Amino acid sequence: KGLKGPKMTKMGLRKFLIVSQLAISVVLIISASLVHRQIKYMMTKDYGFKKDNIVNIELQGQEYDLLKTELAKLPFVSSISGTNNIPSTGMHTDIDVRTSVADEDDKFNYFSVDEYYIENLQLELLAGRNFTPDQKEEKEVIINERAVDAFGFETLQDAIGQNLILEDSTIVNIVGVVID
Repeated sequence: KGLKGPKMTKMGLRKFLIVSQLAISVVLIISASLVHRQIKYMMTKDYGFKKDNIVNIELQGQEYDLLKTELAKLPFVSSISGTNNIPSTGMHTDIDVRTSVADEDDKFNYFSVDEYYIENLQLELLAGRNFTPDQKEEKEVIINERAVDAFGFETLQDAIGQNLILEDSTIVNIVGVVID
């Protein structure tokens, strides 16, 4: 009788360890499978813009116009555009926006871009127009479909020509709407 007690304890501990190892293995296998699926999804998802044959160069404080001029001289460069953010990287810049002085501020993500950005990424312009090359002041904006809904415009066309107030007092005009 005295030998049975300790023997049962060893068997119970052994079974517990085996079951624990099996459970941990199953959890790790499922986790690895989920991570693999998520990475595969992110790599194949259609983000709504062209991402092939696009080279992103971080300027690190250098002058954009100088680099653009030099890159344009290269025969294998077909087009150049500039932005302060790369889409779908998870990085973004927020800005307070409202439609009138009486409205509450809402935070929106924004990109500063040039007139070639929409063309280079093959974004679909749903309403309005793109920026013009001679537009050097930041008085025009292009918004996406979600922003149209957030501002309460009935249609995409209703948004064109409307003003927005950025931060405390900068008034900008909506000139276009792109797909989300």
